[in-house]
Amino acid sequence: MARKLPGHGHSHPHVNSINNVNPHPSISLDPKRSVDDAPYRIHEIDLRSAIFIPRQFKFGQDGRVAILLIPGTGSMGGETFDSNFAKLLSSSTFGDPVWLNVPGRMCDDASKNAEFVAYAINYMSAICNSKIAVIAWSQGTLSVQWSLKYWPSTRTQVRNFISLSGVFRGTIGARLLAPTNGVPCAPAIWQQKRNSNFTSTLMSNGGGSAYVPTTSIYSSTDEVVQPQFGERASALLHDERGVGATNCEIQAVVGKKPAALMYTHFSMLNPLAWALTEDAIVNGGPGRLDRIDPKCYLHTKPPGLNVLDVAKTKALSVKCGKAITGFTPKCTEEPELPIYCVGESKKYMSDNEEDLEQASWKAGVVIEAVLPATPPAVWGNEVERELDLMTRHDPDKTQQKRILAYDDEVTQRKLHHAQIKWSTANPEPNDDASELKDPMFQAFFLCLSHILVPTIRDSEEEGLGNTIGPRQISNALGSFPSFESRE
Repeated sequence: MARKLPGHGHSHPHVNSINNVNPHPSISLDPKRSVDDAPYRIHEIDLRSAIFIPRQFKFGQDGRVAILLIPGTGSMGGETFDSNFAKLLSSSTFGDPVWLNVPGRMCDDASKNAEFVAYAINYMSAICNSKIAVIAWSQGTLSVQWSLKYWPSTRTQVRNFISLSGVFRGTIGARLLAPTNGVPCAPAIWQQKRNSNFTSTLMSNGGGSAYVPTTSIYSSTDEVVQPQFGERASALLHDERGVGATNCEIQAVVGKKPAALMYTHFSMLNPLAWALTEDAIVNGGPGRLDRIDPKCYLHTKPPGLNVLDVAKTKALSVKCGKAITGFTPKCTEEPELPIYCVGESKKYMSDNEEDLEQASWKAGVVIEAVLPATPPAVWGNEVERELDLMTRHDPDKTQQKRILAYDDEVTQRKLHHAQIKWSTANPEPNDDASELKDPMFQAFFLCLSHILVPTIRDSEEEGLGNTIGPRQISNALGSFPSFESRE
């Protein structure tokens, strides 16, 4: 039985503040903490103001580990973790969370985003007078690894790094928004393309191996970061330094049990991700699967989170989409590297683009759930239900969806099938795609489909039936600017 968590007091607009007033550190961090560190280009006041420290934070005085939470592209730390890891950590006996709210919502130059991370690591360890743990999601993982590489002083201040849906090697999905030079897009999207100059530089000269004890958790059915499985997984880190690294591809570990069912980019909702995070922080070093209770595989979310928390977390995709497409100023090509790494020799072997794309589509195969055979004798009135979509790529633009509904104890068997038609950059004659003329927007909506559709289908008043096109998705997301096709 999951323990009911008390309110953690974070749910207010100020959790996304970039103008936080924090105390001065006891040591000098600017322009460098160590002579080997890269210099900061951003003013120290701005770097420090981006750190949100909750009122109840104890600065490590109660024995709990200070934990720095780093968001992904298009998001702030408060809204990213408020309904998942921040809530769980605040009510735990081992972790005390703070988070970063980077100006520009992590859409600006990724090397600048990393400066906020590097400063926050050194700042929090200084004011707590102890090592901290770092938990990052999506682009936040890229920022942490970049910080650890180019600000070596951070390595001695981090006891654990937990990576959720890591994008260390970039993603072929970024090509949907930045297909070729000349197309305006947020700088961070250019830099997160697979084989970009930014990710290739990071992966060179040991950047593809852990610098601190690292636990990387990712899903092969990630709709944003691909490929995310096997040796080509973007989130995979090696351990050439012997510090300890655990790579956990959820489906490879869990098999066909509910915890592996179509977990997308939101690893914060996965019960195994939370179990490994707790194990890593409590025991030190990377999380170890041999210490995890396999019973967590029979759940679809961590104990302590409810359906509302799940819905709020998945709704983050809407905010991220608006932030990414609305960010200014945009770039028409990948930004130049910062001067401190321009001369670095590239020793990273890039992947073949066609092979990557073909392999990534194969990741979307349907996974059937293995459920307990005996349902409970009586169903209560408050049975929690979640919808997870299993997607298989189909060249004729029809996505085969298998929707599994189950309660929190995973004992009810109820399998439904639905076919949902999508329009991409080349709409069919009678499709609703005319509402969104920009191919990049249509591709982006398609990318978000598995997250948005369950939310929309759960709302009966929408009356969308089994056919959902870009027009309905656009209405669900809110108003977006419309651009003429560039074809």
